[in-house]
Amino acid sequence: MDFRHLYIILVLITGSAPVTAVELWTEIYNERLAEAQQGSADAQFEIGAMFENGRGVTADRTKASQWYRKAAAQNHDRAVHALARMKDNQRRLETTQAQADSGDVEAQYKLGAMYLTGTGTATDLKLAEQWLGRAAKKGHTKAQFKLGHLYYVELADEDNLQDAFDWFSKAAASAYSPAMYYLGDMYATGSGVEKNYATARSWYEKARDSGFSLATQALKDIDDRRAQAAAHRAAAEARAAEAENTSLQASTATSDPTPTPAQDILERLLLGQWQDGKRPVQFLPSKLSECTTNEGSLTCYSRELARKDLPQVHYKVKSIIRAASNDSVKIVYRELVLKDLTVDANAEDAELLLDTGIPPGWQEPHNLNCKFTASQQLTCTTDDGSVAKFTDA
Repeated sequence: MDFRHLYIILVLITGSAPVTAVELWTEIYNERLAEAQQGSADAQFEIGAMFENGRGVTADRTKASQWYRKAAAQNHDRAVHALARMKDNQRRLETTQAQADSGDVEAQYKLGAMYLTGTGTATDLKLAEQWLGRAAKKGHTKAQFKLGHLYYVELADEDNLQDAFDWFSKAAASAYSPAMYYLGDMYATGSGVEKNYATARSWYEKARDSGFSLATQALKDIDDRRAQAAAHRAAAEARAAEAENTSLQASTATSDPTPTPAQDILERLLLGQWQDGKRPVQFLPSKLSECTTNEGSLTCYSRELARKDLPQVHYKVKSIIRAASNDSVKIVYRELVLKDLTVDANAEDAELLLDTGIPPGWQEPHNLNCKFTASQQLTCTTDDGSVAKFTDA
């Protein structure tokens, strides 16, 4: 397996086992470092990439360049390309920084985008926020959208969701279709606003009519969600009616009442807000996901998320949860890595994208076997053999 494939697999390890991912990257670094020191050009390039991206080591662009140069000296094509890219990006960063300091609004926007994607510099979300904010406050539509996206995905928390909504709204007022799409997403998932499928559909339609193709699929998804929500409500009403009827029958019986059955395990999950420590879990009912029942299972969809270690990589999670017994469930979830929706592929800022080595699309599924070990704790064994514990907030 080459470095690119291994990179893809490890980056896609989720928050359920973050320590394992770090340990694996450290092991790879130590192994490849020995080979690089012995003169392997491939290993030298890979060590350079690790230093550039902060994988297994602290990000250090100087050391990245040093290792790339060692590999380039042996005519390693990818190392030669990486060095040229780093030098070109560094020159663009310096030029853009000078223009931004002089008050150029377009340069302020581009500088913020460069810090956001780690182009010519290390990724720095705070500096991205600062420079995008300067341009956004001056009315730059793309900066308004990108700042909203920063608050919605990369810096997502309860406090920032309102800011995300405000900046998306400003960009949408300028008929910027990606902003319309994300307003629809906020209403569809109830992120920062009260969930409203009708309003979500309205924004998705505006985005679609403005030429934003992804809104077409979003409209289909929201119709599916509405159907699932209606089915869930009908099933809940039927269960409530059955429980009431059972209660009435028990109250008139002369024998001892039948013990109340244990709460359905899927209902226990569905009514919870599951966390890993203090972080909402992406593939369980939580602040990050929306789940509905469907023929003896739960289907959950997360909203758009960003990697903590690689924030320019955005993804969504779909999970299917099935009861295995009265106190255990099986979970299968997959990640959908998204194209960067904040960049117009036909615009100048398309060059700000980094090649992360992660192709957009559905990734390999993960499997978990979980069991309630306490009334509000779920213990899961992941497909890499590690154990994760989730609690209901």
